[in-house]
Parts: sequence; C-alpha cells; structure tokens
Amino acid sequence: TEKAKIHIARALIMNPEVMVLEQPLALFEDVASKQMIMHVLVEHVNNRGLYLPRNRLHQRRPRTVFFSTSGEEFSDHADVVWKTDGTG
Repeated sequence: TEKAKIHIARALIMNPEVMVLEQPLALFEDVASKQMIMHVLVEHVNNRGLYLPRNRLHQRRPRTVFFSTSGEEFSDHADVVWKTDGTG
C-alpha cells in the first residue's frame, strides 16, 4: 500500500489536468486510507491542483480524475458514475 501511495503522490506532483486511475483504492484494506486517498483526489479537482495559491484559483484550468472501482462505496464523491454490466 505504501507503493500505491507513492505512485499517486508522483502523479499529483505533476499537477495533471486529467488523471486516469485504475482501481486506486484496491490495495488499501482500511477505510481510513481509502478516505484519505479520496480526499486528496477530491481536493485536487476542487482546487484545480494541490497546494497552489488560492488567490489564483480562477486562473487555473479545471482538473479531472477518472477512476475505476469494483464497489460503490465512494461513488458519492463522483460527479458522474458510469456502470458496466461486465459482459464486455
């Protein structure tokens, strides 16, 4: 799980406008870690990047995060949810 946190942190350091994550919560067993990761991703989207001056928020481009998950436990954090039936 520490490697997963490092990989997510490395992606966020680049301050991407679009992030695509495949099951970013899959390796975390405890709810606190999953909530922390979701909180960081939500903050990245809401603040248009992390740890940047708030007075220039309106000048920054929006941020988008796409992620897949096997459950619906954190779907309430999403703006849009797409469901698949798995028949491919």
